[in-house]
Amino acid sequence: MLASKRTTLFLIFLVFLLGAVSGGVGVYLIQHQRSLAAEPDWRRHPKVEGRMLKSLVKKLELSPEQLQQVKSVLARRREQVLQLQHETQPRYEQIRKSTREDVRGILSPEQRRKFDQGMEEHERKFHSRKKP
Repeated sequence: MLASKRTTLFLIFLVFLLGAVSGGVGVYLIQHQRSLAAEPDWRRHPKVEGRMLKSLVKKLELSPEQLQQVKSVLARRREQVLQLQHETQPRYEQIRKSTREDVRGILSPEQRRKFDQGMEEHERKFHSRKKP
């Protein structure tokens, strides 16, 4: 009974640790992307870019020429952000996958089954939050 409780606590800790590592990498990528551009991935969020431009025009009293220059900068940076996402995503996925495999290598068959179920549930919840 005590071993079962310890196993359960250990699995919870591992899932938490893996989630923290994945979350940390995700937060880093997001912050890095935001440092390169005002908003990440505008192509998928054209309304955000439009609102941002309206706000800049109003607050900074941009001239029509300045507005065009700002649009040009945003378009250029948008492509850089998309390129960064494209470049870093495979490495992120590789680290995440190898972390899970390392953890699975420590576990018994029954623990692996529970771990895999927990990871599947985590993935489902994560992907359901990403969809608008």
